Amino acid sequence: NEFFYEGRLQLLPHRDILNLAEPAIQYCKVDGIWENHTNLKEAEHIVEKVFQIFQEHPDKEIGIVTFNAPQQMLVLDLLEGEAAKSGKSIPPSLFVKNIENVQGDEKDVIIFSIGYAPDKKGKMNMQFGSLNAAGGENRLNVAVTRAREKIILVTSILPEQLNVDKIKNEGPKLLRKYLQYALDVDQGTYRPHVTRSLLTKNKDWYLSNRIKQWGEGRLEKFIFQTETLPFSDVGVVHANQHLGVILTDDLRYFSSLSVKHSHAYIPSILTQKNWKYQMVYSRNFWKDREKIESGLMVFIGSQVSQKG
Repeated sequence: NEFFYEGRLQLLPHRDILNLAEPAIQYCKVDGIWENHTNLKEAEHIVEKVFQIFQEHPDKEIGIVTFNAPQQMLVLDLLEGEAAKSGKSIPPSLFVKNIENVQGDEKDVIIFSIGYAPDKKGKMNMQFGSLNAAGGENRLNVAVTRAREKIILVTSILPEQLNVDKIKNEGPKLLRKYLQYALDVDQGTYRPHVTRSLLTKNKDWYLSNRIKQWGEGRLEKFIFQTETLPFSDVGVVHANQHLGVILTDDLRYFSSLSVKHSHAYIPSILTQKNWKYQMVYSRNFWKDREKIESGLMVFIGSQVSQKG
């Protein structure tokens, strides 16, 4: 979103999924080495993961993406060997592809084999194949957006091991950034940020900030978040659970494409993703602040009751 679309994509998670607090990307670090353009440790770990998922979640569809053809063939060989040895079948829905031909595919779980690793002498060769070609970053963009539910990233390196500063094309540089992003998500340190580029006045001018200040002053055990979720102005969090969102008219009518966008599409999106919401208008707030604050207390209290 940041690299290709300048943050214009608005990505709203389902509230129930967000409250599970389970990372959607799993960063699996193994001690593989790079030999003959393959990484045996990663391939073995992937095969183990695949059959584990088959056993625990037989309804899930899996896709495996490698960063070159030799690693793709190695994973295929090991999968077939394990299936023959254990007597287990491989679902026809599973695919194993390299990054050059994965376009158009979607699966519940995508497993990546990054492959690149130090060789037997501990040396990292910065050779990235098609990823380093002009436009290679587009292949990475396609690959990392194939998963419906979860990405399992199997790698033998940490992001800082990719020395890509002197590389001309963007593919390897974006790979390093993606590895860091994936690691942050896995460790729970990544925080989404919604850019509100239309904010031009002092922050105290905006109703969303007034509501945040009111909430933090009245409800000590609650967190009132701004600029964290699209289609909303203030998020209400209690005991690490997202209760709902408060909408204001700070920017809604300036940024909306139409009246329907504000009053039909946004409520519909929030409802689909199970977000409870309360709309507050500036005119009403300034006219009868006590009534509005009382209504917000009722809204927040009802969400706490439902959660309990």
